[in-house]
Amino acid sequence: MEQQLKERLIGVTVLVIAAIIFIPIFFTKSTDLAQKEVEDTLDSRESGFVSKLKPMTKTATGRSDTEEPPQITEEPPQITEEPPQITEEPPQITEEPPNPNKVPETTEMGQMNWIVQIGSFSSKDNAEKLNQKVKKAGFRSFINPIIVGEKTMHQVCLGPEYDMAAANELSKEIKNKMKLNGIVKKYP
Repeated sequence: MEQQLKERLIGVTVLVIAAIIFIPIFFTKSTDLAQKEVEDTLDSRESGFVSKLKPMTKTATGRSDTEEPPQITEEPPQITEEPPQITEEPPQITEEPPNPNKVPETTEMGQMNWIVQIGSFSSKDNAEKLNQKVKKAGFRSFINPIIVGEKTMHQVCLGPEYDMAAANELSKEIKNKMKLNGIVKKYP
């Protein structure tokens, strides 16, 4: 009888210690996540920008976001020699400015979105007028400046939307509500 009592007390003690260790972990993570979500919501309301992007499942390194990074267990080799002195100047790297008309290839990392272009103006004032008119009607819109030849054009666009179906619905909605025809395009 005494042996059973000891085993039960040890079992209860182990369970209580495990509860003391693990229960706070579950509650602090959920509280931190809830607080972060509230802060993010407040930040997005203040900025006026609402993103419909879905998180990527793989990072640029090919690992999933939830995977732990590999731990390095080896020590780096010790360098005993002095590095050679470089006497040449490094080559000058000249980078071309990004082309706003270029559609990224599907092999590039990142998120592809869709927009609905409802106007293209050479005058920024005209683009601003349409942009304000569309915003007053309740649509999310922005002006996308592009360079065509030596001239800057100002596209008035709705979105961006995560998928093409949502962009097509947005195009139908702007046509029904404001009688504006839109062109669904990939963005950026």
